[in-house]
Amino acid sequence: MMPFLLRSEHQVISTGVPDYEVDLLVVDHYALDDKYEAGCRAWAKHILVIDDLADRRHDCDLLMDQTLGRSANDYKDLVPEHCDVMTGARYALLRPQFAEKREESLGRRKSAVGDIRKVLVMLGAGDKDNVTGLVLEALEGLAGSLDVDVIMGANAPHLELIKGLTQNSHHNINVYAGIEDVASLMASADLAIGAGGTASWERCCLGLPTLVIEIADNQRKIIQEIVARGAAISVGHYKDIVSEDIVKAVERLQNTPSIVAEMGIKAAGVSDGQGVARLVQRIETKGVICEF
Repeated sequence: MMPFLLRSEHQVISTGVPDYEVDLLVVDHYALDDKYEAGCRAWAKHILVIDDLADRRHDCDLLMDQTLGRSANDYKDLVPEHCDVMTGARYALLRPQFAEKREESLGRRKSAVGDIRKVLVMLGAGDKDNVTGLVLEALEGLAGSLDVDVIMGANAPHLELIKGLTQNSHHNINVYAGIEDVASLMASADLAIGAGGTASWERCCLGLPTLVIEIADNQRKIIQEIVARGAAISVGHYKDIVSEDIVKAVERLQNTPSIVAEMGIKAAGVSDGQGVARLVQRIETKGVICEF
């Protein structure tokens, strides 16, 4: 995150335990709990925890869990009584680019009426198990030609392999590595094949229908919730599927555009891209001034 922050307009200080008081400490780490947070009270006026597991105690003033279907009750015995708990996808922390593209994206989907011409493949920045390769192999089994955008991290271990796979494809495939403007590619896609992490809320904000693949255990609840709401269709855990499973799922959607159109509508109802503004408002009720 440091290179990204250094490119911003914020003053960035890289430090260990600070020898000065801070207004707000943000804790976002699965291995940290109330013991760590209590130890920070000496120099942090307020503590915000970002979590999505609800499996351990926290010593914090605010807690945000953007998991769809999560209830504040899930944290009742895990946080202090004074803690302000914010739950659900309405608090999804998305970059401004997604809210800015929302109207354009939703408008385009109304006129597209569920046709699939352009597919977005995005399975995490690292994708250490090369699930992207499995998806591209599956797409080769489809008849006809599609426009396919593949998004990967700049340091993804299989990046060069993926670029090689695209050379002889009968589809028009573009591979993007380490790009920042993800929203534009999502807005122009008719269907996404992606993982069940944070990108789920990005896709929903833009009403992008999705075939979702579970690539980590902590994605299971997210996937269950978005599938239950009709915002996505699950293909399964990447270890349990083969390329033919993906082929059949895509072909079904190609043959039933009404399902694709309905999925986009349901997805758009999950997240509107205003989660940051809502979180900032709640932070400021604690007396912390957030300047942007």
